Amino acid sequence: MSYGVRPIGRLVLAAGLALSGFGWCASLKAQTPAAAPAAVETLAIRGNGVTPLALTGEEFSKLPRTTVSVTNRDGSKTAFEGVSLFDVMRRAGMRAGEGVHGKEAVTITTAVVVVEAKDGYRAVFAQAEFDLAYTSRVILVADRKDGKPLSAEEGPYRVIAPDDKRPARWVRNVAALIFKTLKD
Repeated sequence: MSYGVRPIGRLVLAAGLALSGFGWCASLKAQTPAAAPAAVETLAIRGNGVTPLALTGEEFSKLPRTTVSVTNRDGSKTAFEGVSLFDVMRRAGMRAGEGVHGKEAVTITTAVVVVEAKDGYRAVFAQAEFDLAYTSRVILVADRKDGKPLSAEEGPYRVIAPDDKRPARWVRNVAALIFKTLKD
């Protein structure tokens, strides 16, 4: 037994779908609001022992700038520009290791920064990995790549850890830096 549609029925069905489809598209277009102005992207900094901040791009650009050059898998070079994680966290009031001794130094050696992306991806850096009293290593919060602002796919902020053998902690679309101290 066949439940097919007769030829004339097919024509009526096709015409009805076509007409209703055009009306639906027109109503969608009529209901689509005008594009909203782009939101100002901020970098949130929060956690225990720091002053909560929401750095705008303008405020971020006024911090001391650093450039790092990295070698890509294909051997080509890329230059990232931004602010060291150390300087960003100092802007929020993080205690640095210079001149800190005893119990305060223990706090620094057990402190971490959780880098959080807009999609929830996270990576962790121990303070001793980027505190200039402990290392000369630079971990960069970048906002530029090869002299241009980061693309929407990468930015507006991206963390670059040039000394890591694998880029698993190179977080794209950074939304927040969260300072924590580890307790037993």
